[in-house]
Amino acid sequence: MRKTILISSMLVLLIASMVTANALTIKIPDKTGYVGKTITILVNIEGATDVGSVELTIVYNSSLLDVKKVEKGSLLKGLITYNASEKGVIAINLIDSNGINGDGEIAKITFDILSTTAVNTTLLLQNVKAYDVNTYTVLPVDTINGILNISTGGGSSSQTPGFELVTFLSVFVLLTIPIMLRRK
Repeated sequence: MRKTILISSMLVLLIASMVTANALTIKIPDKTGYVGKTITILVNIEGATDVGSVELTIVYNSSLLDVKKVEKGSLLKGLITYNASEKGVIAINLIDSNGINGDGEIAKITFDILSTTAVNTTLLLQNVKAYDVNTYTVLPVDTINGILNISTGGGSSSQTPGFELVTFLSVFVLLTIPIMLRRK
């Protein structure tokens, strides 16, 4: 009797570990954006093995964000389609006939930040489904929502780092050259 219970317990643990090992995760990493700027949010996949297609919906606050474009991420070699006609909702479909494998970005969403104040907003993953490329069976998927921290700080600009320092030094040199020439 004890042997049967022990073998049954080990079998349950083995099956549970196999199911957990095959689970993949789709997530939106947390990010900081700035009032009045544009930001690109990534949709990442982790633990993908022969994922043929993914369907997902992202729900966002349309009073804070406006979708500019949706593009495929670097891990996706196949096709991406999306529908953002309903404010606050983006439906995304991905397909890759060779299968998505590994970890990385599968989609990139560019938003205009409409907010005029600092605020945090959640990017919710809903209705997420993934299918095996060979068997077309539904794969178990874990999801992790993202938080966008909208800040009133200056944010990054298109200027190169240290732009202010270079400008200051240039002005300083231009102002000191005439002074040095007068001393001669």
